[in-house]
Amino acid sequence: MANNGLYGDDLDEEVFMTYTMEDFNREVREELLQSLTKEEREKFLKTLDPEERLEGLDPKFIEEYLRKILVITDLGVGGM
Repeated sequence: MANNGLYGDDLDEEVFMTYTMEDFNREVREELLQSLTKEEREKFLKTLDPEERLEGLDPKFIEEYLRKILVITDLGVGGM
């Protein structure tokens, strides 16, 4: 590969990067998820089990959220 000065003088081999169908599918899924409206995201989340919905969340966040809900419920402002 001819050195065009962009990669430095020590690059003397061609580098092939493969872009697989799996890569393409992953990108399309990511773009689709990012393009969903709030209502579409909520509809999708309802298809997941509660455990799946909580996966990846920081336990401290979950605890604080539950405390907030319990306080609101104890005050009679809302319910679960």
